[in-house]
Amino acid sequence: MEQDLPAFIAHRVRKLQTGCRLIEEIDIQPSPTPRPAPGKLKQNTIRSVSPAQQVRLV
Repeated sequence: MEQDLPAFIAHRVRKLQTGCRLIEEIDIQPSPTPRPAPGKLKQNTIRSVSPAQQVRLV
């Protein structure tokens, strides 16, 4: 394959090629944990009270 390609492309192919060791490490790893069940998210917001509103509340 590399003989049919220009020298620059063949160099890039060799340089960027993934090693066998990395492929084996990825294959050996356990599958990721399952995603949590979809549901509503509770939104916690903190409302700051301005000084003008504090005077009215008192």
